Amino acid sequence: MPKLDHSLFNPNQLRHFGTIVQDNPYDPKPMSIKSADNTFTACLDSAGTDIFLKTWAPSDADLRMYPHVVLSSNAQWSPKLVRFPGTSHLDQEEIESRNVCGVQTMEECICDGRIGHEMKEDLMFSIDELRNGITSSIRVAHGDLKTGEISKLRFKELPPPVLPGPIEERDIQAPCAFLSGDRHSNTTPVDLSERWGLSVAQAALTLKATTRHLLRSALMPLARRCRADRMFQAPRLEGTWATDTVDVRCNSVHGERCCPVCANKMFFAEAHPMPKKSDCHETLDNFVNDCGAMDALISDGSAEQCGPHTEFQRKMQKHQIQHKRSEKDRPNQNPAEGVIREVRKKWCRVMFKTNCPKRLWTHGVPYVCALMRMTTSHAGRLQGRTPIEAVLGETPDISEYLDFGFYDWVWFKRDAGIGPTELGKWLGISKSTGSLMSYYVLPITGVPVSRTTVQRVTELEKQTEANGS
Repeated sequence: MPKLDHSLFNPNQLRHFGTIVQDNPYDPKPMSIKSADNTFTACLDSAGTDIFLKTWAPSDADLRMYPHVVLSSNAQWSPKLVRFPGTSHLDQEEIESRNVCGVQTMEECICDGRIGHEMKEDLMFSIDELRNGITSSIRVAHGDLKTGEISKLRFKELPPPVLPGPIEERDIQAPCAFLSGDRHSNTTPVDLSERWGLSVAQAALTLKATTRHLLRSALMPLARRCRADRMFQAPRLEGTWATDTVDVRCNSVHGERCCPVCANKMFFAEAHPMPKKSDCHETLDNFVNDCGAMDALISDGSAEQCGPHTEFQRKMQKHQIQHKRSEKDRPNQNPAEGVIREVRKKWCRVMFKTNCPKRLWTHGVPYVCALMRMTTSHAGRLQGRTPIEAVLGETPDISEYLDFGFYDWVWFKRDAGIGPTELGKWLGISKSTGSLMSYYVLPITGVPVSRTTVQRVTELEKQTEANGS
C-alpha cells in the first residue's frame, strides 16, 4: 500500500503458500511465522489487537550478505478463488455428536433445574461411557506386526512427501461428495445438476418439464426386490379430451342401455357400452388401459361423474387426470358433442344400408368409432393423417377390417373349427376374447359368439337356391 508506513500481510495468503503462521494469542504456543521448510522462524509481537513483526528496509549490502526467505508467492492472489480445506460431513457429525453428554429424565431435570450439570447417577444414557466400553472391548493382536523392523525406521528412511505439481492449489476444486442422511433424495436442481452434469438453470427447467411418479419409498435396509407400481405405466395422452354418455333409447342384445364416448377434436373416439350410467368409471378404466390417460377431461354436470365421492372421481385421481366441467345447456363447450353427432350419423347409415336391428348398437357403435380412428382426414389438425397416428403416434393396422363389413353374411365353425359350418352375421372385432383375427358372429340363435374360423359368403353362394332360402 503506498500510503502505509509498514507492510500489510494476510495470514491466509501466507498459509496458502505453505508458511506456518501461529497468530492466536490464546494458544499456549508462542506466536511465530515459520517458512515452509522450517529453516526460518520469526516471533510475533502484539500491541492491543494488532499482531506485527518488526522489520526494516534492507540496504544493498544486506541483500547481498544475508539469505533470502520467501514467505509468499509473487503470483497474484485472489481471495475469492481460494477454497479452504473444510470439515467432511462424517467428521462434523462425529464432532457435534459429542455435544450430547447424556439423557436425563424430564422429572429430574425439572426438579434439579441445572441443565448441563447432570449428575452421573441421574443419567439414563451416556455416550462417553458407551464409546469407552466399545474401545475397551477391541482386541488388537500384535503378533503379526514386525515390531523390530518398525522400531529401526528413521525419519530419513520414510518416503518423501508428495510435492505439488504444475497445477496451482487454488485451481484444484474439491470433489462433490454425495452424502445424505436420508435413503432417498428430494432431487433439487442443485442435486440434479451435479448428477447429470447440467447447469442449475437447465436442471430447474428439466424438473419443471418432467414428472417424477416413480418415487421409491423403501425405508428399511435392502433385503428383497422392490415392487414397482403398475398404475404409473399407462401412457399419457396430450391435449384436452371430452366424454359424454349417449342414450340409445333401447336395450342392446346384452342388456346395455347407455354408451359413453371419449373423444377429442381430432375425431379420435372410443365407445364402451354399459348397463347403467353409474358404471361410467369402468369406461374410464377401459379407455386408459387401451389408449392411455389423458391430461384433462371435460364432462357435463352429471352426478355420476362430478360427485365428490363417486368412483369416477376416484379413478380420475388415481390416473392423475384433471377434470373440467362444461356449463349447463352449453353443449358447444364439450368437444365430444360434435364427435357423437358424427358417430350417430355413421351408425344410422350403417343401419339403413344393412337393415340390421337397432339392438345391435352395442357392436355397431364401437365398430363405427374404430373406423373413424383409422380413417384419414383433413379436418382439424389431422392434415391427411389418421386420428390414431395423430394421437398415439402409431400407424394403424387395418387387416382385421378388410374382409368383412358390418352385418355381412359369413360362414363360421364351432368347436375350435372342427364343428359343422354355420351361417351367421359379422358384428365386429373380438378384442377381449380369443386371439388375433377373432370376430363376433351373430348365429341363428340370436346370441353373439366369438369365433376365429370365419369366412365371408361370396355373391355366387348367395345366389344358390340352398343359401337363398
